[in-house]
Amino acid sequence: MILEKKELAATIREYGNQIRRVPLLLRLFTIACFFIGVLAPLQAIIPGIGANIYGTHQSWSEMWQTGNALILLAIGPIHLAVPYGVLRRQQWICPLLVCFPLFQLLPFELVGFLFGGPSFLLYYYQKSVMLGFALYLAIYAIAVTIYLYRNLAVCSYFEQITEK
Repeated sequence: MILEKKELAATIREYGNQIRRVPLLLRLFTIACFFIGVLAPLQAIIPGIGANIYGTHQSWSEMWQTGNALILLAIGPIHLAVPYGVLRRQQWICPLLVCFPLFQLLPFELVGFLFGGPSFLLYYYQKSVMLGFALYLAIYAIAVTIYLYRNLAVCSYFEQITEK
C-alpha cells in the first residue's frame, strides 16, 4: 500500500512526536539503534563498502567469502527491535535492553560456528580481556536495570497505554 504524501507526512510527524516523549537516555539509545539497524545491513549489501571485523579491514567480497557479511545482516534486525519495542512501549524491550550486549554478540558467535570462522570470545580470549568484558557486562546490566526499573520517567513512560 502506497501512502499519499499527506498520510506519509502525518505518519512521520506522529513518530517524531512519539520519540520526543521517550526519556532522554532511552531516546538517544533508541535513535542510535535505529541508525545502526539500518546502516549495518546496507554495509553488507552495497558493493564496495568494507568493514572492520575482528580488528581487520575486510573488503565487501572478503566479507561475503568469509560469511562475515551475515553478521552485519543479523545485527540490523537486532538493533531495529529496540526502536520498535520502545516506541510501542512493549514490556519485552526492558529485559532485551538489559541483555543487549549479549544479543549483539550472538551473530558473531553463530557465524563463527557455522562457517568455521573465529569466535569473538575465543579471538579475545585472554584472562584480563575476558575479565574486563565480564565486568563491563555486569556494570552495564546493573546500570541499565536501575535506569529501566527505578527511573520514574522511564517507568511512567512504559506504564502509559498508547491510544490506537
